[in-house]
Amino acid sequence: MDHHSPLHRDPLLHSRFRAHGERAMGTAPGRALVLILALSLVWGLGLFQSAPAAAVEAEEDYSIISVANQAIKAQQEKNLPRALELYTQVVNSRALDSGDQLLTYIFNNRGYIYLTRNDPASAIRDFTHSINNAPDYVAFINRGNAYTMLGDDQKAIADYTEALRLRPTSARAYANRSFSWLNLGQPAKAQQDMAQAKRLDPKIDYLSIN
Repeated sequence: MDHHSPLHRDPLLHSRFRAHGERAMGTAPGRALVLILALSLVWGLGLFQSAPAAAVEAEEDYSIISVANQAIKAQQEKNLPRALELYTQVVNSRALDSGDQLLTYIFNNRGYIYLTRNDPASAIRDFTHSINNAPDYVAFINRGNAYTMLGDDQKAIADYTEALRLRPTSARAYANRSFSWLNLGQPAKAQQDMAQAKRLDPKIDYLSIN
């Protein structure tokens, strides 16, 4: 089972989007797509505000953390336009240092919003920033989903495979890679991955390869 990110102890909000066998998000007819988006959304809006005083060196830093919390709250409330605006404000402020875990969450969450807006290219840029800042299996899965949207199954498979290196028990990564193999005309590998996904998470049974 695949319920939390190794980067923090807070639960993730798993947002699932399926487009299996449909013409979804501008993809070519007949492409088998399963996009299961694992949104790295931090619960508990006081999380960053409770940081030690030494971690907040200036009033501006605290203000940016407040904006980040507002963005998270807006995303929880499904106000994605407002969340996107606030995440972008945080990114453009350049107030967060490279390597800051909060910056990793910001890029990953904003990338998810770009996916919902049918903008995989922007999503890939943000997921790549998230990965470069602090590699996490969730961001690799999400970037793989974005590559799948673009029809680049080779790159999608590479990202799902890296996600599995970081989290070998990720049923989500196996399931998504399964459909990328199917798109590339390799049903044996697709069936093998789907079988492993179902072994890891029986709830994933609603996914099947015919």
